Amino acid sequence: MESSKKLKAQINPQGWQQFLTGLKDLLDSYDRARVYSKLHEVETYHGVVAEAQFRKWLSNFLPKKYAVTSGYIISQGLPDTEKIPHYDVIIYDCLESPILWIEDHSDVSEHGRSRAIPVEYVTAVLEIKSRFNSKTVSDAVNHLQDLKKLMESEDDENEPYKVYLPKNFTCGLVFFELKQENTTNIAALDKLCEAVDLKGFMGGIILRGEHRMDNCSGALMLMVGDDDDGALKMNQSQKRNYANINMINNVSTNSKLIFNGDKKYHCFALLWRPSEFSTFAFNLIALMNGTYRSGFIPSFHGFGGYIANNNK
Repeated sequence: MESSKKLKAQINPQGWQQFLTGLKDLLDSYDRARVYSKLHEVETYHGVVAEAQFRKWLSNFLPKKYAVTSGYIISQGLPDTEKIPHYDVIIYDCLESPILWIEDHSDVSEHGRSRAIPVEYVTAVLEIKSRFNSKTVSDAVNHLQDLKKLMESEDDENEPYKVYLPKNFTCGLVFFELKQENTTNIAALDKLCEAVDLKGFMGGIILRGEHRMDNCSGALMLMVGDDDDGALKMNQSQKRNYANINMINNVSTNSKLIFNGDKKYHCFALLWRPSEFSTFAFNLIALMNGTYRSGFIPSFHGFGGYIANNNK
């Protein structure tokens, strides 16, 4: 009897199209809410729905050791006189973490409740915005910077009263859409450069771009180089990964950054391809698990749909 051929991971794997129905469901819910929002005196309803739907999708996607909520991060190192910011998406270790309190009322669903989580159990924070533009990027980055006091150090493993975010903490940004008028918005990308010193900052994703193909999302990706144009140069493995994709929408202006005493240059590029939704999702898991490898595709699940030109 002939032996079976050994399986090998591949692009366009089994079930990749089905995985991307999660992205379609998110955007369909957002579009319905945007229609209803037009009837409101202040059009914010679609933003609230975007946050809730993303939390719901994330709750179903993540390993069950992680839970997702909106709410507050509480540290024993801060006084009770300090205001507590509210965050759109907090991911935490639900097997170990107590819930300090829940803000609840009868009109709020399970995914809309706000919970207070002790800082040492928080593994990620994501800011969710409806549209990608200079204002929303600025607001999101500024809000993440409210966490800086909790990022300044790490607790000793044997410290009984932990006050800082854990070692594998990560944070990032999610935008539901990019409108055509903002496709050349360099100022928005430049604002992202202010977030590079945040602990575990993973960049972000734009779920949909106007006039882009279906299932094509945009990665807000940090690039770093040794000289003033080195940040724009991809290494050979990256070039192979992105081959045949007309993907670069825009690039921020280079900024100087100090890494371990060495001067580096960095910029953010907006890169489009069908697999960015999957890449963002599985990178998030890898970062929280401490298994992330720079330059490597985190998973082939949901990775597919390559075409030579991703513009409609």
